[in-house]
Amino acid sequence: MNNAQNAREIAVEMLTELHNGQEPVSESWLVQKGFVIGRRYWSGSLSAIWFCEVGEVKVYGGDGNILKVVALVEERKAA
Repeated sequence: MNNAQNAREIAVEMLTELHNGQEPVSESWLVQKGFVIGRRYWSGSLSAIWFCEVGEVKVYGGDGNILKVVALVEERKAA
């Protein structure tokens, strides 16, 4: 599984869990200077952001505070 698939699965799982599956999860690309730098996922007031170079998925609450950080390298080793 590549990092993009892994990041999406982690983000969707965390957002679904936090909203008890009651809010759909949407997704968009993050582009800077014509290059994809990551993806943003959101559900209701919550969001998760994956930056390709950092290799982490960060989940943010509606107030902008970080709720959880998951390193993709750790997730691959645990699987």
